Amino acid sequence: MTKIRQELYYGLQSNYSKPSDTTMPVDEVEQWLNKFPSKRVENKANGGIIQSTESIIFIDNANYKNQTAKEKRQSTAKSQRDYNQALRNIKEHSDIDAKAIKKQAAIWRAEKLASDKLKAKQESAAAVLSKRKVKAENKAALKKHKEEEKVAKNKVSIVSIRRNAIIESLKSGEKIELVTGSSKRQVTLYQMQRMDLKAIVKTTGLNIKRVKSIKEDKSYFILDDFKRHEMKQVSGALNLDDRKYLLKAICSNELVELSSIIGGPKIGAASMTRLARKHGFDIYTLFDARAIVGWVLIDEQ
Repeated sequence: MTKIRQELYYGLQSNYSKPSDTTMPVDEVEQWLNKFPSKRVENKANGGIIQSTESIIFIDNANYKNQTAKEKRQSTAKSQRDYNQALRNIKEHSDIDAKAIKKQAAIWRAEKLASDKLKAKQESAAAVLSKRKVKAENKAALKKHKEEEKVAKNKVSIVSIRRNAIIESLKSGEKIELVTGSSKRQVTLYQMQRMDLKAIVKTTGLNIKRVKSIKEDKSYFILDDFKRHEMKQVSGALNLDDRKYLLKAICSNELVELSSIIGGPKIGAASMTRLARKHGFDIYTLFDARAIVGWVLIDEQ
């Protein structure tokens, strides 16, 4: 049976030593050793002070052999004294270094504590400042939002009042004059009027049309609730019979539709213009967008 060989996966490893949490930067180590030179000597290979035990005494063997017993005892005693003095000197020096090191360590701890406190104070001040800034920004944003909301509500209220007034005027049979003019204000008012009428048609479904006065050459918006006049088609040439039919139809205060004129919009418009001028009628042309729907006598309703 064939054995399945499984490849082992080893994660990425680094052969470089990683600094421990207690590792000191090089500049701090140098600062320490410059302040305590003895520690620099001790950290050198074979360069430190060799502290021997009391049982090991170094004696000049060449002179020691030629000395008398008394001199040997004196020499040994002197060496012992020198050795003891060296040990005392080393201990005294170590005590001095230990006190200095302890004092310096306390100074560095105090400096670090002061630095940490200053840093914490600065961070706290920055946090408070940031919090105040955020609070101020939120307050300003909220104020701006409320102002915009108020303006929007006022605007909606104003628009609603204006449009409701237009609806009431149209329903009462009034004509809303079309805004004209090329000035910036007139163009703005024209656009506002168009937006209002479109919104009214969309929300109410009212059948609003434009009419144009033949007498005054002015355009208006009006509610198209006109009754259509039933009549036979006429040529619109205003011969004796056509004049009689058109005059009767227009005086009925009902809408004379374009479809009743055989000659089309040009003939119909020309005939209605002649009737208006001859009899002093204020006849209006009713439009659906740009197309003529018909004609109606409004001021005699």
